[in-house]
Amino acid sequence: MLTPAHLRDDSAENSIMQTITIAVSAILIAAGLVTAPGLINNARDNNARGDLANIAYTEEFLLSDTGKYTASLTDITKSEKIRTTLSLGKNRLGLFTGSDCYAVFGMSKSGKMFYRTSASAETFNISTSNWSTTKPAGYPVNCEFPTSPSLALNATPNLAATGSTVALGNAAITRNIAINGQTWTRVVPGTTGHGVRGLVPLDKLKDGQSYDGSFIVYNDGTTPVDIILDWSDRDIQNYSIAPGETKFVNVTGSRDTYNSTYRFVDIAVVTMNSTGLLFKDFTVKEAIEN
Repeated sequence: MLTPAHLRDDSAENSIMQTITIAVSAILIAAGLVTAPGLINNARDNNARGDLANIAYTEEFLLSDTGKYTASLTDITKSEKIRTTLSLGKNRLGLFTGSDCYAVFGMSKSGKMFYRTSASAETFNISTSNWSTTKPAGYPVNCEFPTSPSLALNATPNLAATGSTVALGNAAITRNIAINGQTWTRVVPGTTGHGVRGLVPLDKLKDGQSYDGSFIVYNDGTTPVDIILDWSDRDIQNYSIAPGETKFVNVTGSRDTYNSTYRFVDIAVVTMNSTGLLFKDFTVKEAIEN
C-alpha cells in the first residue's frame, strides 16, 4: 500500500530531478548537443509529472487524515493542514475518485498527457490521439476512466453538458445505438458535407474566447469516412476515420462575437455511404493556452 511517506520521497525526488534536468539542459544547449525546444518540452513534462506526484501525496495525506480521498482540486490546494502548489492550471488537470481510489490526469504544456492513480507510484503517459475507451491495465477498478482527453481534464466544466446535437442539413440521426456496452448516435448524410451540429448554450460562451470542441467518433462501416470539424463556421480540422476505428476528434477556434447563430461545433461528413458515422461525448471547453 502507498503511504504519505513513500509519496513524500517521490515528490521530493521529482523536485530534485527537475533541478538537475535544468542544470544539465543548460550545459547541453551550450555545447550544441541538443535543441532548446526539446529540452523545454522535457522540462514541461517534468513539471506535469511533479504536479501529479504532489497531488498523489496530498490524496494519501487526506486519506490518512479524513478517511477518504477527495475529488476536488480545491481541497488539494486549499487544505489547512498541508500546502500543495501546482504549476499547471486547473484547465490542464482532472481528478477522479472512487470508494477506495483516485486517478489524476495532467496535460503538459508540451501537449503530452500523463496520469497517476492510487494503485501505483508510477506516472504513465497516455496518448490523446488514440485514446482508449477502456481502462488501462492496473487502473483502479472503482475509479471512473474518462472516455476522451477533454473529459479527463474535468477540473474545468464541459460547456456542452447542457447543450444538444441536431442534424446538419438533410442528414439523418439515429440515437441510442448500443455497441459493445457503449451508447452512440449515428449520423448519415443525405448530401456530402451534411452531418451533425453540436450546440452550446449562448450564456456559456464569452466573446473573443477560444474554445475546443470535441467528439468521440466510430466508423463501423467497411470504407474510410472523411469528416471536417469546424468551430462556428470559422476554424476547421480534417480527419479520416478508418473502418473499425474509434477516434477522438477536435477543433479549436474563436469568434469575436458569439450569438444565437454562431455557437456550435459541426461534423461535416464528406464521404457518402449507407452507414455514415457514429459519435458520442460532445464536449466544449475553454481552449488550453500554452
